[in-house]
Amino acid sequence: MALIKCRGCGNDISDKASCCPHCGKSLSEQGEAIAQNEARKCTECGAILSESDTVCKNCGCPLEYSDENTNAGKQSNLKNDSKTPIYKKKAFLITLIAVVVAIAGGIIAYSMLKTPEEEVTYDTAFIDDLKKGLMNRWDCKQKIEDSENSYLGKLVDIELNAIGDYSNRKFADSTLQEKVIIYINLLKEQKESLTYYTSDYVKFSDLWEEARLKRTQQIAAFINEYNLKFPSRYDENVKDIMDSSKVANERDVLKEKIEKMRSSIQFNLTKDEYGFKYYEALIENTTDKDFKSFIIYIKLTDNSGVVVDTQAASLQDFKAGQTSKAEFMTNKDFAKYDISFDYFID
Repeated sequence: MALIKCRGCGNDISDKASCCPHCGKSLSEQGEAIAQNEARKCTECGAILSESDTVCKNCGCPLEYSDENTNAGKQSNLKNDSKTPIYKKKAFLITLIAVVVAIAGGIIAYSMLKTPEEEVTYDTAFIDDLKKGLMNRWDCKQKIEDSENSYLGKLVDIELNAIGDYSNRKFADSTLQEKVIIYINLLKEQKESLTYYTSDYVKFSDLWEEARLKRTQQIAAFINEYNLKFPSRYDENVKDIMDSSKVANERDVLKEKIEKMRSSIQFNLTKDEYGFKYYEALIENTTDKDFKSFIIYIKLTDNSGVVVDTQAASLQDFKAGQTSKAEFMTNKDFAKYDISFDYFID
């Protein structure tokens, strides 16, 4: 037999007793209380305490709970959590999945809407580099040791080094992009024309001048439409560009009018004798220019496209609005003819 403390009054009683002889509390009830409140003991005398006690009823010691008690409470909470209903866990998982899907969808949408780095445009950068290239070209002076063709090649290279890469870059303004490509190709045409400088100077001169005039048209467009500006010390260069551009524009208008004249010319057979055939056509000068000399070249070809003869008809002092007769004769049989012009303006 051993003595134990009564949970009701704290007196010593036998562990074999069915109830406390001092307060009458059942020992079986005390056993349940001991099981439920095993950790609630007075640290001073070991008396069992109730949940509401703040001091020990046996010895008066203030109650202090150890970390073991606290951990026991935490473990109890964990046990309670493990009993969470399954339907609540499923609801939580569904909500979590929905949030993840929403975030992923937002990231995808943002990546589709944002402008990729490779779509950066170069409109302003091109105008800036074109300006630098032209100023460097205008500042480049021919040295005594430079031949004309090497100097001209150096001028072209100055611009190509400044803007040559822009033919493969993106522009916000598609019209500007077209003009950029045209301008860079004109520079390359000028460089290509230099290959004829020593072998065929006339061909070089024609090709170079044609590209030069077209370049001035493009530069004038950059000035007028894209705010290309230069310091005042380049005013004379800009004036030359604008004047040449005006000449090129007038030339293009004249070419269009002469092309309309060409398409309206129809040579008709007027006589066939002594092995020669005679042809004539009435030609109206529908341009606004007076031609000192207007020469019509007629190239005759057979059904295979082989040229069998070439003739010319010349009109002198061909005034604007005037209608004149052009004639040619040939002893060759031909299937069709093609017309081209050469002219001199007063």
